[in-house]
Amino acid sequence: MLMKGLSIKAFHLSFDLLQHPERLKVAADHLLPRLKDGIYAPVIDQTYPLNQVRAAYTRLASNHQFGKVVIEVAT
Repeated sequence: MLMKGLSIKAFHLSFDLLQHPERLKVAADHLLPRLKDGIYAPVIDQTYPLNQVRAAYTRLASNHQFGKVVIEVAT
């Protein structure tokens, strides 16, 4: 990287959107209807009840998950 003069830049979508309300509105107007209609859907690897939070963490630490690891919290 140094020889080619390359650099690494980090980007975090939520921080960028929160600092620019106009971008947040555009993103929300695009995403929310598609999430509601099921066009976009999160990929969920496994779901755990709250009392199995240790197992959920172990799953994350294994780095074998594909998608989100969800912990259900009863209301």
